[in-house]
Amino acid sequence: ERLRSERIEVYDGAGARVAEWPLERPGSLALAPGGKTLYAVSGGGVAALDTASGEAIRLALDVRRPDGLACDGAGLLYVFDRDPERLNIRVFDPRSGAPVRTIGAPGGHRAGPWEPTRLTTGPHVAVALAVDADGRLWVVENDFAGKRISRWTTDGRFEKEFLGNPRYG
Repeated sequence: ERLRSERIEVYDGAGARVAEWPLERPGSLALAPGGKTLYAVSGGGVAALDTASGEAIRLALDVRRPDGLACDGAGLLYVFDRDPERLNIRVFDPRSGAPVRTIGAPGGHRAGPWEPTRLTTGPHVAVALAVDADGRLWVVENDFAGKRISRWTTDGRFEKEFLGNPRYG
């Protein structure tokens, strides 16, 4: 029997399960515009699931340790790459797998003056991505030593950040 964590379950508004799709080690999810494709971190890569059939296809993306996912209105796929040399967001055309751009300076935070274009470095930091209706990319970093939300244009320009207190503060 498939492990409980080796699938994605879909429920209707009344709480009844309407679909179940097998998927290796599913993680972050992002629904493409139109709702026909669901992207998921899966087994160390990124998979595209057909929401009608549940068929999953692993995408050939230049990403080493995928984490947070998001889609924009044009259908581009945003993937946070947790690889220590990258620690930035990589944007892809999911139909071809072609890289479009990167967002954020590679390599994460460093000692010295604060650089808002650098993203998280902690091994246990949760990263979530979302693109809003105005086409802005939001990045949430939930670290033990501080919380950060940053806003970017989808072409990669840093706009603003919101810093919160650490868990103990």
